[in-house]
Parts: sequence; structure tokens; C-alpha cells
Amino acid sequence: FPSQPTSAYATRATASTLRSMTGAASSLAAEAWGTYGFSHLSKIYALRQLYHDREASVEDTAKSCAALITHASECEGAAAADKMRELVEKLFGREVWSHKIIAVAFLKLQYEFAMGEDDYAKARDAVTCMRQLVDANAGADNALYFESRRLSANLNRICGDFDTAQAELNDLIDDAQRVKDIQAEMWAKLSLAETHLSANSPSLALMRALPLELEAAEHGLEPIRTNALCIMCESWLKLGCSHAQLARHALDEHMLTLVSSDSLHIQSRAYLASARALVATTPKEEFHTVAERIIDALERAADKSMRLGARARVETCYAEIARAHHILGDVAARDHAAAKCRALAR
Repeated sequence: FPSQPTSAYATRATASTLRSMTGAASSLAAEAWGTYGFSHLSKIYALRQLYHDREASVEDTAKSCAALITHASECEGAAAADKMRELVEKLFGREVWSHKIIAVAFLKLQYEFAMGEDDYAKARDAVTCMRQLVDANAGADNALYFESRRLSANLNRICGDFDTAQAELNDLIDDAQRVKDIQAEMWAKLSLAETHLSANSPSLALMRALPLELEAAEHGLEPIRTNALCIMCESWLKLGCSHAQLARHALDEHMLTLVSSDSLHIQSRAYLASARALVATTPKEEFHTVAERIIDALERAADKSMRLGARARVETCYAEIARAHHILGDVAARDHAAAKCRALAR
């Protein structure tokens, strides 16, 4: 059949539409890879969208920038995240806070920085601003809305208000189930397990974390699975006695998965749990046989936590390093680690 003649305008319009669609595809790919725990692939697609998809929409560009900020914060540390924030501010100029997705990403970064410095008032302000930006009645805002509520509950947990945190998370689980948002529901269940653990109820934390780890594995949601594994091991360690051996077996089996995670938080948590499991399952007279492994794991945990800006966890790591050197009788090394711990506590 003879082809229909096409005007030059129609050809250009079609080409422009196709180019804008590649931008949407790149931002969706970045979001998907990040969801399933492949943060470095998420970064690659976000960068591709920014540098090659020049006719992408402002919304797709904002999503890519938010993905890059998230990657820097989770995988490269606080300094890299702050540098990425500055780059995004230069890219968007004065209008940077007018884009909801980027504004929420900036506020989440402020929240994480404040939590790392134990500045809970500043963290509360960031969460409040985030809740004001997000429309609870807009379906398109569901992910941002659920995330802001989960961060609020997490802040209450850190501040010791466990009842409020639990109530918020139970409401969040119900709302996520109502709109059939499986990921939001699973993240809320994970935060609920974390709340039980912080409230010194490791048995309840295990009841939440064990089925969640299996569910996350079935869905291929590696970030949720690795977090659940860490909660399981920490719960067993808190239960003590023979349960500590369960933690050590689980860490022996899954350690490679945990430390190869893109998340510095997961790596730090896994190294710290590994050191504690070795201490809990080794008789005191045999401590010298595993001391080197314990100190190495604690130093790695401190390094990852320092990059995240999590001063409290770094302080904990150096306190436990000092304790290990004290058991070994190495006074100089003990005092050096203790001095670092005191410096962080100021």
C-alpha cells in the first residue's frame, strides 16, 4: 500500500515524543533497580537520563536527581550525598524547592544528617515539612506519603516513644493494604520489627522479621530482606544463651550477601552483629583465638558508620574495640580506642 505523506512538522513532533519517552524509560529503570537493591545500576540509568535524554520532562529529571541523591546517601556516605545535593541545586537553580520530588529528597537528606548527629528536633522539622509537601489524597503521592509517615514513626522509635511509633506503623500497614501497596506495607512491617527490637522485645521483633525476610526474598526485594536478616540476628543476640549461636550461624551463612550490599547501613550493621556474635559464642579463655576477627569487624563497622555520619554507632564500635583490647591486655590499643570513643561523645 502507498504510504501516507507526512509533514515535516509531524515527523519532528513524533521524534521529540520518542526522545521524551526514552527519558521516562531511564527514570523508571533507575527507580526499579533501586527498589530491588541494585543501587549502582539505578545510578547508571539516572545519569543516562540526565546526560543523554535531553528532551526528558522536568518530572523525569527530578526523579533521576532524587535517585542520585538516594544512591549517594545510602552507598557513598554523607559527604557524597551533600555534594550531590549541591550539584542538583546548581542544575535547577532557584526553582529547586518548587519540584516536590527533589524537595522531598532534600528533606529526607536533612532528616538523615540530623539523625546521624542526634539532632532530633531538626529531624522532626524535616519530617513535618515533608508531610506538608505531600498530598495524602493524591494517588501519585502514595509512595512519598507512606515514606514520610514511616520516617516519622522511626523518629518516635529513636526518641523512645514506642507506643506512638507502633500505633503509627499499624495505621500505615492498614492504609498500605487498603491501596494494595505491597512495598509500603513491607517497609512498615520492617520498621515495626525495628520498633519491637528497640523496645527490648526481641521475641516480637523475630515474629515480624522472620516471615518478612521470606516474603522479601519471594518478591526479590533485597533491601528489605537484608534489613530483616540484620534484625533477626540482633534479636537472637539480645535473647542470648543458645540464641546467640543461631545468630552466628545465620551470619556465617548470609555474611557475604550482607557485606556485598550496596547499602553502607547494612554493611555496618552486619559487621557489628558479626563481632557481637563472635563475642557471645566464644568462651572467655578462647577469646584470643577470635579477637583479631572481632576487632577487624568492629573497625569495618566504624568505618562504614563514619561515612554515613552515624556518630552514635561509631562511638559504640570504638567502645567495643576498647573492650576487646582490654580483654587481650593491650593497654595502648585500648586507650587509643577509648580516646576516639570519648572524642565522639563530646
